[in-house]
Amino acid sequence: MNNITQHYQFNADDGMIFLTSTNGVDISLDANFLTKNGNPVTGLVDLEYVEVFAKGDNANHQQNYHGNKF
Repeated sequence: MNNITQHYQFNADDGMIFLTSTNGVDISLDANFLTKNGNPVTGLVDLEYVEVFAKGDNANHQQNYHGNKF
């Protein structure tokens, strides 16, 4: 999974975040609504993102992901 995982870092205090993935997908999120254990997230956030567009895109990377990394 490491070879297809994209990594972004942003400051949660900046509010609206706009990113463009390697494959041209525009990602926008309002960092003001990020929480961890019910508390607002502040400071630097590491975002890991995997793009899967077809059923076979993840065939060699069988792994289940649950939860968020903040």
